[in-house]
Amino acid sequence: MLTQSTLLALAGGALRLAVTYVAWRRFNILLTVTQFLALGLVGLSCLPDFIKPFPWPLSFGMTLAVFLPDFLFRRR
Repeated sequence: MLTQSTLLALAGGALRLAVTYVAWRRFNILLTVTQFLALGLVGLSCLPDFIKPFPWPLSFGMTLAVFLPDFLFRRR
């Protein structure tokens, strides 16, 4: 069963994906975070709590849902 915060993160990721796609198709701009930063934050969410250099409040699935558009769209 999915929690409310997980559903909100997935909805936010889907909304961000849709807005990024519309902005890219209509205005030819990309609203993304660099892939290096997104990969670093996703990697940080995978670490156990005692190894993290600073606290990251989101779980792996939520972080991946938020940064999914950054992995799908590449800057040119």
